[in-house]
Amino acid sequence: MRYLRNYPFHYILILIFFITHGYSENFGLIPFHDLAFFFLIAASISIVFFIVFKFILSSAAKSGVFISFLLLIYLFFGAFLDAFNKVVVLRYRFIIPVLIAAIIVVLVVLKKSQSKGKTLNAFLNSTLIVLIAYDLVTIAALGMGIIHQERLKIKTTFNSSLTNCDTCKKPDVFFIILDEYSGKDVLQNYLHYNNNGFESDLRNNGFKLIEQPKSNYPTTILSLTSMLNMSYLQGFSSADFKAQNYSDVLPLTQKNLVTDFFISNHYKFYNLSVFDINGQPSVFQHHFFPTNIRLILDKTLLERMKKDLFIDWSVGPVRIKWGIEWDADKVEESNIEVMKSTLNIAGTKDGAPKFVYSHLLMPHPPFRYDSLGNPFKLENLSVPLANRNYYYLNYLVYTNKVMEKFISDLQFKTNRNAVIILMSDHGHRSFFPEIPEELYFHTINSIYLPDKNYSMFYDGMSNVNEFRVLFNHLFNQKLSMEKDSIVHIMD
Repeated sequence: MRYLRNYPFHYILILIFFITHGYSENFGLIPFHDLAFFFLIAASISIVFFIVFKFILSSAAKSGVFISFLLLIYLFFGAFLDAFNKVVVLRYRFIIPVLIAAIIVVLVVLKKSQSKGKTLNAFLNSTLIVLIAYDLVTIAALGMGIIHQERLKIKTTFNSSLTNCDTCKKPDVFFIILDEYSGKDVLQNYLHYNNNGFESDLRNNGFKLIEQPKSNYPTTILSLTSMLNMSYLQGFSSADFKAQNYSDVLPLTQKNLVTDFFISNHYKFYNLSVFDINGQPSVFQHHFFPTNIRLILDKTLLERMKKDLFIDWSVGPVRIKWGIEWDADKVEESNIEVMKSTLNIAGTKDGAPKFVYSHLLMPHPPFRYDSLGNPFKLENLSVPLANRNYYYLNYLVYTNKVMEKFISDLQFKTNRNAVIILMSDHGHRSFFPEIPEELYFHTINSIYLPDKNYSMFYDGMSNVNEFRVLFNHLFNQKLSMEKDSIVHIMD
């Protein structure tokens, strides 16, 4: 008990509690080496700050309390904010001054206090030890199967058989996703834009344009997971699927039927997508789907502010850019890298056929350029909702121009001997004024086949059947079609 009163272990214990509590809520989903690395870094930084404020406050106990207070704000900021937002929506213009004021007040009070802080030390140390012990018992019980964590048990519904085809021609296959590209009817009726020019260019290059195509899900992760497994997903309803359930879906994307089938037919797989697939990491630096250690880090102060804020200040010759969920520069760099790598792969001749999955965050935000290729000043998701249509349409027209050249270069690189699928995962969802939700599912879907035999590709086809039809055509499979339906999700 003397140690609990005399030593401020609590500023380290609060880090341990953050880790144990986060792991108990996401049991089995976070590698231990990620947790250990985070603890070592966070503990090292905390110790440095503890030493600095020990001199400022002339007390180890006071310094410990102050560092624990800072860690409480930093580590649990998202949890506090979410709780408050259920009652009243708090703006950062209010939150930041309040946090700064609170930190100053606590620092001043500790500086002036005559207390040695032993009672507070004992309370904080004891409380955190109890909380950590509770989490450790929970983790042990989960590990032994005594208790079970309620998780969505999401699974695919594919129940057909796939057989390898050794005698089939095996052209390279380029699967290209234009994220959030809406269907031509939506563009015409709600943005008053005729997209015939882009579609005509694709037709002139030999593409088949599916009429009235649609996605099955309105979100990227569900749409692509369904596509890459050629089936609908089971184990959740519209009401109970939330962003935190991404980790329940990702394993089905990271190890999927389509990629496995190509590999079993001696294809070499190239991953240029937003997902980690078959051990190949995403080319995108931004983490779109919280996995591993980010399951618990996403609610820290820094990560939450990066999601919610965009800072672009110029102070004389110095420009300060920081934040946002969509780091505009990194996203653009990744889009460029995807196209560059796709063309480089297309130009390589290594004997094995290729399956290349290229995912472009275009015309998905951030809206970088207008229709003429001039950069927008606004580079993030903070585009006012009332102006979203304007920015989206301009970026879509820019995307068309980029794609016309990209597809032309890709066909040149492949001598028009490769299958090219150019389609979207879902349509745009942030129209102002709002449009009927079912229109979120209206997409673009085009395909180029070297043999020009498009008889199996039908109008009204939805994403779930894309590879069913392709495999029937390329590999003589006998897959029946899933019903072309849409699944509403309250994401």
